[in-house]
Amino acid sequence: MGNSESLLTEEKIAELEGKTHFNQKEIKQMVKRYSAQIDSTTSAEMTRDGFLSIPEVACTPYAILFFNIYTSSQKSTLMPEEFLVLFSTLSNKATVEEKQKLMFDAFDINRDGDIGFNELFRMYKNMFTAGFTDDQLTELVNSVLAMPNLKTPGRISYEEFSKVSIDIWGKGAKYKI
Repeated sequence: MGNSESLLTEEKIAELEGKTHFNQKEIKQMVKRYSAQIDSTTSAEMTRDGFLSIPEVACTPYAILFFNIYTSSQKSTLMPEEFLVLFSTLSNKATVEEKQKLMFDAFDINRDGDIGFNELFRMYKNMFTAGFTDDQLTELVNSVLAMPNLKTPGRISYEEFSKVSIDIWGKGAKYKI
């Protein structure tokens, strides 16, 4: 298990207080949580397996997508700072807009700023695993991407995604991920 005290400096903790919804005490608790999932003898970075072993993460079908937001093809691990920012956005202290952005980024797999057919199909497949066949999902995706009010036909921008999610859940609704 890692030594949580040495993972973040006091200066970094103070910086993270401004970047996250956590206070100093909560940051230190989260770093202990992070530390419990890593092998600090080899690295201070959390692997995908370590991330997926966190009970609160393991129960969501979006866990891998969330992990991938903060990793790149060159690096497939999370640093403590990235872990804290992610969990801050997942917390009940985050705004609806922050959660919308996280969800959009999770489904914008190729990170080009909008969601196309393959990304939307994958999103629906995650959401409706048992209820729909692939043919039904394809039909659903095609109907969504054919909506006449899309700025770019066949693509959903972040602004359009946000509007749809507010239309569905309401402006003041709690947005649970």
